[in-house]
Amino acid sequence: MNAERVVAELENAVSTHDHATVAERVERHWPYVVRIRPSLLDTAIARLPQEHTRPTHHLVRDLLHPDSWRAPAVQDRLVAETLQAMPVPAADAELVASTGAAVLHALRRRGRFADALELGTELVVPASTLQGTDLSSLAAGLYLQVGNLHLLQGDLRHAERWLETAFRQPSAFTNHAADAAGRLALLCALRGETARAEGWLERAAAADAGASPWPLRAAERVPQLCARALLALDRLDWSAYHEHDDRIDAERIEQDEQWMYVLHHRALASVLRGNQRAVAEEIADYRGSHPQYLLEPSLPSGLLESAEAALMVSLGQLPEVRERLTAWGGDRVHLAASTHLLLACGRADEAAALSDPLRWPPRTTRREQILLLLAQCGARHHLGQVGAAAAALRRAVNLTGHRGLAWLYAFACVDRPILTDLVRKVPEAAPIVVRLEELAPTDPTSQPAELQLTPREMLVLQQLARGLNIQQISEQLYVSPSTVKNQRKSIYRKLGASSRDEALAAAARRGLLVQTV
Repeated sequence: MNAERVVAELENAVSTHDHATVAERVERHWPYVVRIRPSLLDTAIARLPQEHTRPTHHLVRDLLHPDSWRAPAVQDRLVAETLQAMPVPAADAELVASTGAAVLHALRRRGRFADALELGTELVVPASTLQGTDLSSLAAGLYLQVGNLHLLQGDLRHAERWLETAFRQPSAFTNHAADAAGRLALLCALRGETARAEGWLERAAAADAGASPWPLRAAERVPQLCARALLALDRLDWSAYHEHDDRIDAERIEQDEQWMYVLHHRALASVLRGNQRAVAEEIADYRGSHPQYLLEPSLPSGLLESAEAALMVSLGQLPEVRERLTAWGGDRVHLAASTHLLLACGRADEAAALSDPLRWPPRTTRREQILLLLAQCGARHHLGQVGAAAAALRRAVNLTGHRGLAWLYAFACVDRPILTDLVRKVPEAAPIVVRLEELAPTDPTSQPAELQLTPREMLVLQQLARGLNIQQISEQLYVSPSTVKNQRKSIYRKLGASSRDEALAAAARRGLLVQTV
């Protein structure tokens, strides 16, 4: 059908109460009408009598009303009935594609990402044969959904391929290109490909200028804004970070599976901003109100878990962190996070082994490589292997290319005394260290770097303040008693104390016990 006639014929069928035509037009052309006249589509479905209402109509209405609620069993039944009634592609490729698009949205909202990807992969074959303005737009939407589902599964190569296809696909709506470019920007930002992410953000902004409002307009902009926020966080540009993060809140309609990307960068930012508890509560609320998005392992849920663990370390919740480390094992999604968490828990030898470049899995992204090298740097330094630490730091700096200042957050997560110590051996890291000092200069009244407690020593100090003995502390931190004794000795030396009481008194005077637990 000519795209220009779709809306007019549906409007005429609604006004003349031609329910059979309304039911057929909605089922076949809803992906086009929802972007042109969503109110007409909503009215058309609402006025359908029961005998003309099909499962697809319910799925489309749920899409128009994201706050509507159906029992999971009812949602699954509607999906099953829709799939059962769907014709074979050879008989009616257009109806298969439009009906399948509604099912994909429903499966995604149920958190059934694997099922959605399997169906989407089947749908793109008949969709690729469609021609015409509204039909090419339908194909673009399907390519976009399949690319997003691959991204959710952590398959970045296939996600990139399908999202680029969606970006190039002719469509009546520039929204498709803007959405695809925004997701590609997020994908590249997550991989640490800063230049490519910025390039896709420019394309997304250009396409956004001609994008039309529709019910999912806010949702399709979330990935783009997350990419902008993540890049701003990488370079510790707090003004830009808050600008983009605030726009996410201002534009959002619902918290779907993409909200995990939002919580991911907010959790990372909170470690430096100091609002960890507020973000932790936000994460807990999301888990409680949207459990379906956490039923299957996914890239955003893995990112969220990793960032949340870093947040927990900053709050001193080490038992919970150790539980997560055990649950994760050595899986790919949490690899970089695990190395830094092991280091924070005082297990430098394990962190050094896990972050060893010889153990990196295939297709380790640039972001993962930099984070792993910085963990290797910290671990080797804590083990007294200064030469190996300097080599790891040098490799991390080299990986940033000429964009070292675009990776300030990653380097800020390394103990500052370590960077200060190694910069003499790795002069190429000097611009990064200087910039970090400019952003968060050392308090001139504080102790020299060599007298500042390391994160591991701070953890031991907290346990000493709780009254634990050497054996209890070693069990709490999963290190040997001799390691605890050495750390206690170092704490006493740095605080100028000869006993626990003197050390705690000195720590209190320096404000080191404010957050002890």
